Amino acid sequence: MTKDLIITLEDGIDYLLLDDTVLDNKKYFYAVALDKNEEPTNDYKILAEFQEKNSFYVEEVEDKKMLELLITLFTNNYVNSVEEEME
Repeated sequence: MTKDLIITLEDGIDYLLLDDTVLDNKKYFYAVALDKNEEPTNDYKILAEFQEKNSFYVEEVEDKKMLELLITLFTNNYVNSVEEEME
Protein backbone atom coordinates (compact mmCIF):
# COMPACT_ATOMS: atom_id res chain seq x y z
CA MET A 1 0.00 0.00 0.00
CA THR A 2 1.05 3.57 -0.57
CA LYS A 3 -0.01 6.98 0.63
CA ASP A 4 -2.79 8.73 -1.31
CA LEU A 5 -4.65 5.41 -1.53
CA ILE A 6 -8.24 5.16 -0.28
CA ILE A 7 -8.96 1.99 1.69
CA THR A 8 -12.10 0.71 3.40
CA LEU A 9 -11.72 -0.61 6.94
CA GLU A 10 -13.84 -3.31 8.54
CA ASP A 11 -16.15 -0.63 9.93
CA GLY A 12 -17.15 0.20 6.33
CA ILE A 13 -15.59 3.66 6.46
CA ASP A 14 -13.21 4.83 3.74
CA TYR A 15 -9.85 6.24 4.84
CA LEU A 16 -7.34 8.22 2.82
CA LEU A 17 -3.72 7.29 3.59
CA LEU A 18 -2.08 10.69 4.10
CA ASP A 19 1.46 9.68 4.97
CA ASP A 20 3.57 6.62 5.58
CA THR A 21 6.69 5.77 7.51
CA VAL A 22 8.73 2.68 8.28
CA LEU A 23 9.82 1.88 11.82
CA ASP A 24 11.59 -1.35 12.80
CA ASN A 25 10.87 -2.83 9.35
CA LYS A 26 7.12 -2.25 9.72
CA LYS A 27 5.14 0.22 7.63
CA TYR A 28 2.69 2.64 9.27
CA PHE A 29 0.13 5.02 7.80
CA TYR A 30 -1.47 8.23 9.00
CA ALA A 31 -5.05 8.13 7.70
CA VAL A 32 -8.17 10.30 7.72
CA ALA A 33 -11.75 9.07 7.46
CA LEU A 34 -13.74 10.30 4.48
CA ASP A 35 -17.41 11.22 4.46
CA LYS A 36 -19.93 10.11 1.82
CA ASN A 37 -18.69 12.86 -0.51
CA GLU A 38 -15.08 11.66 -0.04
CA GLU A 39 -14.26 14.79 1.96
CA PRO A 40 -11.92 14.49 4.98
CA THR A 41 -13.50 14.34 8.42
CA ASN A 42 -11.99 14.95 11.87
CA ASP A 43 -11.43 11.21 12.41
CA TYR A 44 -7.75 10.27 12.12
CA LYS A 45 -6.09 6.90 12.72
CA ILE A 46 -2.59 5.48 12.67
CA LEU A 47 -2.52 2.10 11.00
CA ALA A 48 0.11 -0.65 10.90
CA GLU A 49 0.47 -2.63 7.68
CA PHE A 50 0.78 -6.40 7.68
CA GLN A 51 1.40 -8.82 4.84
CA GLU A 52 -0.01 -12.31 4.80
CA LYS A 53 0.94 -14.38 1.76
CA ASN A 54 0.14 -12.10 -1.20
CA SER A 55 -2.31 -9.77 0.53
CA PHE A 56 -1.93 -6.72 2.73
CA TYR A 57 -4.10 -5.57 5.60
CA VAL A 58 -3.94 -2.88 8.28
CA GLU A 59 -4.74 -2.68 11.96
CA GLU A 60 -5.17 0.41 14.08
CA VAL A 61 -2.23 1.13 16.38
CA GLU A 62 -3.49 1.27 19.96
CA ASP A 63 -0.28 1.12 22.04
CA LYS A 64 0.08 4.61 23.56
CA LYS A 65 3.90 4.73 23.49
CA MET A 66 3.96 3.59 19.87
CA LEU A 67 1.30 6.16 18.98
CA GLU A 68 3.35 8.94 20.60
CA LEU A 69 6.42 7.91 18.63
CA LEU A 70 4.53 7.62 15.34
CA ILE A 71 2.76 10.95 15.85
CA THR A 72 6.17 12.56 16.32
CA LEU A 73 7.47 10.94 13.12
CA PHE A 74 4.43 11.98 11.08
CA THR A 75 4.62 15.52 12.48
CA ASN A 76 8.30 15.73 11.48
CA ASN A 77 7.42 14.47 7.99
CA TYR A 78 4.78 17.18 7.68
CA VAL A 79 7.05 19.97 8.93
CA ASN A 80 9.82 18.88 6.56
CA SER A 81 7.45 18.81 3.58
CA VAL A 82 6.15 22.30 4.39
CA GLU A 83 9.70 23.63 4.72
CA GLU A 84 10.63 22.11 1.35
CA GLU A 85 7.62 23.76 -0.30
CA MET A 86 8.65 27.15 1.13
CA GLU A 87 12.16 26.97 -0.34
